[in-house]
Amino acid sequence: MAREADYYTAHETARVLGISPARVRQMLRSGELEGERGPERVEGAPGPWRVPASAVRAYRERRKVVDAETLALPWEEISPTVPEGESSPARENTTPSETSERLSEGVGALRDKAEEILEELDRLEGRLEAAEVEQLALRETATREKERAERLQA
Repeated sequence: MAREADYYTAHETARVLGISPARVRQMLRSGELEGERGPERVEGAPGPWRVPASAVRAYRERRKVVDAETLALPWEEISPTVPEGESSPARENTTPSETSERLSEGVGALRDKAEEILEELDRLEGRLEAAEVEQLALRETATREKERAERLQA
């Protein structure tokens, strides 16, 4: 496919945004990210996604605004109010408890597993697209061969 400088592929968009190509395609299908299908490779098979560079920049800007608005709250705002003169067990013990450490490890393991699943999904989506193109090419070849056989019989 001839690429124009002002468009990205799904993989290039993923690299720029720091997310997986599968997530980019999901965002394109849902309309969360602007994009269009390129020209058909084979009749009936949609071409690869093309994402305007301006849409990628706009998405990054929206994400920066959201990230800037996400602030950590001061300790006083998230800790329970303790009457003066009394001590707060949460403030005294600032080291993470065993439970929070296990929870953190569990979250990390879940994050790793989710990344593995997204990578596998991306591979499977690529294989599916390739299989669809191959199937359409085979149908086209079969149709041509059938027409050829009919002409030979006539």
